[in-house]
Amino acid sequence: MAVVLVKKYNPLEMSKEDVLALATGREKLLDIMLSEMKVCLKKGSNQHFVLHGPRGIGKSFFTRLLKIHHDQSDDFKNSLFLQLPEEQENINFAADLMDVIATLLEGGKLIDTAPKWTISDIQWQKSKQRLKEAINDIKKNGKLHVFVTQENLQAFIPKLDKIESSRLREFLSDFDEVTIIGSSLRPDLDNDYSKRLFQVFKKLDIEPWTADDFLTYYDKLAQRSNYDKEQLENLKKSKNKIKAISQFTGGSPRLAVILSKLILEKKS
Repeated sequence: MAVVLVKKYNPLEMSKEDVLALATGREKLLDIMLSEMKVCLKKGSNQHFVLHGPRGIGKSFFTRLLKIHHDQSDDFKNSLFLQLPEEQENINFAADLMDVIATLLEGGKLIDTAPKWTISDIQWQKSKQRLKEAINDIKKNGKLHVFVTQENLQAFIPKLDKIESSRLREFLSDFDEVTIIGSSLRPDLDNDYSKRLFQVFKKLDIEPWTADDFLTYYDKLAQRSNYDKEQLENLKKSKNKIKAISQFTGGSPRLAVILSKLILEKKS
């Protein structure tokens, strides 16, 4: 039996060129987010966001796409975009998140940060002061705002106790220069009106790919694979197969990417 090895799909490691070339079906959401981010740059108008959808729906890919457009746009020449890894094991408390942001603003690396196992009010105040100083330093270089992606909020926020929820709320409300763009498997992270985090995040749904999105991606990938005309013609004939596979994925771009690469794999 032949063994097929499929490399783990990690959009954060994709080149900028590949992300832009293969971005499919997210144009409307991209326009909405970029417009919302521009509003955040205005004093007193900051907002935080959560992109929600099931695993494989393209949350990481979209934040990577968002960062690329941010970095290429003159509208955001006075802001920074920090994209944290999908698997973030060194954030247990609100102060951890603040320390990670401060470390990156200071020019450090994520490996330089370590999660706290307990936290006192003194430690909390130190983390706040450190982030304030880091922000003041980047302002000297003309950077007035920071966008930060934090994935898997569904694993972070629910485990916060009453004190930590209050501290996270304090961080999100007091630091007008920082916008958190989170992702979650579900949107109801702060819908309990009895809790301090009530309605902190603006929710944005990432919709499944349609069959047309799948075909568009497949065509783009084929064109980038340097196939000759005869091979491309043969690929066009397999579109019915692609449509069938697109139904199998349930609209998951991650599965679409993996299956498309398998179909397009050149035989040795």
